[in-house]
Formats: sequence, structure tokens, C-alpha cells
Amino acid sequence: MRCLVLGKDGKVRLQRCPIPFPDSSSKLLLRVLMAGICSTDLAVLDNRIPGPKPIVMGHEFVAEPVDDPSRRLCVSEINLTCSTCEYCAQGISNHCINRTVLGISTDGVFAEFVQVPCENVHYLPQSISLEQGVFVEPLAAAIQSVHTGNITPEMTVGVLGTGRLGLLQIQVLRALGCQDIIAIERSPEKLGLAEQLGASEILLLDEVGRLDHFPLDVVIETSGSPDGLQTAMGFIKSRGTIVLKSTPGSPALMDLTDIVRREISVLGSRCGPFSEAIELLRRGHIETKPLISGYFTLEEFREAFELSQQHNAIKVLFNMGSQS
Repeated sequence: MRCLVLGKDGKVRLQRCPIPFPDSSSKLLLRVLMAGICSTDLAVLDNRIPGPKPIVMGHEFVAEPVDDPSRRLCVSEINLTCSTCEYCAQGISNHCINRTVLGISTDGVFAEFVQVPCENVHYLPQSISLEQGVFVEPLAAAIQSVHTGNITPEMTVGVLGTGRLGLLQIQVLRALGCQDIIAIERSPEKLGLAEQLGASEILLLDEVGRLDHFPLDVVIETSGSPDGLQTAMGFIKSRGTIVLKSTPGSPALMDLTDIVRREISVLGSRCGPFSEAIELLRRGHIETKPLISGYFTLEEFREAFELSQQHNAIKVLFNMGSQS
């Protein structure tokens, strides 16, 4: 099969690799139909998030089971867990101490086929398209922010960063019923789309004085910058909550005094519930078409990564086609 492999030298190459046929009845072989590049992939690419190499990259995807004649579309959770450790026993397997993660610590989905545990697979309703299916994993992460931050509709919520995740986050808050959703961004170009997708106000970082609802009950930090927490501190009220979504892979240096003095809650938030993400897509609450910046084949991986690293790009997709 064709796959994109990040080598020990830090370079990506299109290679031919063996198809990973399942070694037990608890595994399922999926044919990858479409996959998306996210900020985590870019951090893996430039070694800000280190891991084993060589490795097949990628973790956001939609597929079909090879042995299913109905060709039902499906997605898979990205954490491969042991099912026996204390976290798995508590039902929080995303924190499994023995877990591996698709495209980060084990081979991922920028390939024609991938093997995953059967329990990780979620089948999609017929009303959800290939393109929508690619967004299930990041959408689930955006939903998790709401759970982590205990966000309720009456809260005033800021979303710091309006990139790949931030624009999904705004739509999740809108679906929740939040009326005061403040999009905060350095780039004026991205703020227009944030408003189109549900932000009640848009704010450039140098325009803090015009915000009617400042300071905010909650800030969800999705900027991807190691300075994101420090920036979020400038918007949050005393005893407010900052939910950190970014995984920049770079150290952040900041004075923690203000967090203590103002009793700010700072919470990390990772992967989320696929079933809730699928339901939001099924109900038509999430727009994905405006988030797609381009389609590429695996052979065009250089162009795909180059576009995904541009400031105004949002989601770049690999269309796997039917070659094998």
C-alpha cells in the first residue's frame, strides 16, 4: 500500500508498505478514504512532538471496513489502549498508561489501509459525507472542551484562535446554545469566517477595549501558540476558567502569580466523545465545507503540507483514491 512515512531524518516520503492485516478477531482492517492534516501532525513533522520514527503519519480520517460489503463509512478513535490499567478500568481509557496513538506513537492513517481495534470504530449515518467524517475526531475534541470547562449556555465564552479547532469550537458552543461567543484572533482574515460560523463578537488581540463583555467567564485556548495561556490570562475574569486545547510542543514561560491571586482554573482538555460529534454532524449543526482549504493525493504530499502550514489555511485533506 501507499503511505506517507516520516523517517528518522525528519523527512516525509511516499513509500510502499505492507498492508497491516489484523492479527486477531478484535482488530479491524480499514480502507482509508480521506484524511486530514491537523496542527498535531505539523508538530510531529518538525519534532516539536517527538515520537518513534519511522512512522506513518496522520490520525484524522474516514474509512470503510475492508470486509464489509455494505461499504459503510466509519471513523476510529485514535488512542489504542490496553483495557486493563487503572484508567481503562475507570472508563477513562484516553489516559491509558500503556496507550499508543495513531500517527504519533504508532503508524497512522496517511496510508491506504490501517488496522484498529474493533472497539474504536464508530459507523457513520448515511447522511454524513466523506468530508464531514474527517472532522469527527477534532469535533469530538471541541465537544470535550465544553465538558471539561463545565460550560453552560448563559456563560460568556472566548475562543482564542480561529484556526482548525477554534472554528469547530465556535460551532459547538453555538449548538450548545451559548449567546455570547467571542472569537479572539491575530488575523483579521479569519475573524470573518468565525463570525459567519456563530461568533457573536469578533476581536483582534489589539482591540481589547471595545469588548462589551470583558472579562470572560471561560476562555478556550486553541491558538496553537506556547504563549496561548499567557494571552488567555488577559481576557479571563477572576475565578474564571481557561481550557487549554493547544499542543504546541514547545515550552511556555510565564508568571503564575496572577493565576493564584485571581484563583483562575486552568484545565487541559484532549480527546472527546465521537458519538456526540457524529450526532452534531447528523443534525446539521456543524458546517465543514468552509473549513476545507484544499484536496490532495498522497503523491502531492509536499504541496499539502506546504498549504497546511500557511497562516490562513484551515483544513487540508488527503483524498486516497482507489489505488492499492
